[in-house]
Amino acid sequence: MPLIIDQPYWTYRVQQLKIGPERIKIGKDSDRELKEKIYDLVANPVYKKNTGELGEKIRSEQSTDNFCDFIESIVPENQ
Repeated sequence: MPLIIDQPYWTYRVQQLKIGPERIKIGKDSDRELKEKIYDLVANPVYKKNTGELGEKIRSEQSTDNFCDFIESIVPENQ
């Protein structure tokens, strides 16, 4: 469940991974700044490249299979 307190962390991660622009400062960014950040998000080839690479890493982790294997490993067979 997203909470307001986790947003600074995810902003930091987006910038660290170079998958998106600087955070939007609600009530402080002008309309022009907001438009620039949105345009940067959809037009920046670095973000597209980096998100593609990140997506490949995530898909290769097979997290669903790994999670199911973990659950099966801790549940007794007779249940």
